[in-house]
Amino acid sequence: MTIVTLDGPRSTTPDVVDVVALGESMVTFLPTVPGRLADVPSFERAIGGAESNVACVLAAASHSARWISRVGADGFGDHLVEAIGAYGVDVRAVRRDPDRPTGVYFRTAGDRATDAHEVAYYRAGSAASAMSVRTMDLDAIRSGRVLHLSGITPALSADCLELMRELTARRPGRPLVSFDVNHRPGLWHGDTDGPRVLLELARGADLVFVGEDEAWGLGGPEAVRAALPEPDLLVVKQGAAGCHRLPPDRRRRRHRDHPRHHRPRPHRRRRRRRRRGRRLRRRVPLRHPARTARARAPAPRPPDGRRRPHRPR
Repeated sequence: MTIVTLDGPRSTTPDVVDVVALGESMVTFLPTVPGRLADVPSFERAIGGAESNVACVLAAASHSARWISRVGADGFGDHLVEAIGAYGVDVRAVRRDPDRPTGVYFRTAGDRATDAHEVAYYRAGSAASAMSVRTMDLDAIRSGRVLHLSGITPALSADCLELMRELTARRPGRPLVSFDVNHRPGLWHGDTDGPRVLLELARGADLVFVGEDEAWGLGGPEAVRAALPEPDLLVVKQGAAGCHRLPPDRRRRRHRDHPRHHRPRPHRRRRRRRRRGRRLRRRVPLRHPARTARARAPAPRPPDGRRRPHRPR
């Protein structure tokens, strides 16, 4: 669409990019020395966000990437937009919220896999938690060849969950949807429906990443693929052991693409093959040498010289 301004016509249709990443980014405070948060004397400021990290890495690898979110109209929001934009990421679609703050969090310097690791989030009521179908530009979100989402966003608010369901709904013309399950139990505040919601959203995606430790308690990559037949590609992350890539199960995909009342039935296929074989046998001449010789030999004449009447075979 094009609108006319005092400076002339201006297009409002967002440019198509390789990847659009939607999700909350926060200002991160990292301790200057190891230890408990209660004992750390000072912190250094950084940025953090699962989706914006993907956009930054892709932009550094010369791909066109766009990050879309909401941040507060505050200094932390300014820092996020400037820092992510410095990687070459398009941040023009980021909305500023004058009423809600930018989220922040503190964490310890230890290994995240250990019990000693601490994270303190201050994101309740953040600007990103107000993302919804009504407050976000859906055309800009769908302006990439790939739309990257994560399971963090639906845990922020009911409006964010509604937005995620809209973006993962299968409909013609949508971009390829990439979904990182990224289950953070602490964000769901004891809501036991979190894993079920993430499984529902993953079934609407084309490409799914899931850690083996967050895969709904299923036993191994093959069991995860059996529970997720819909995505075209499933990647099960296994920590230091790497990852397991599982292509689509063609048999399950066939049943998904054919509703129950439209599925080809085996007895009908067999009947069609038999009819096709009978038609071919009537049209194709016999190839067996003995049968061909008998078919071509002249019919014997009776003693009186008259030809026998033709009898159909």
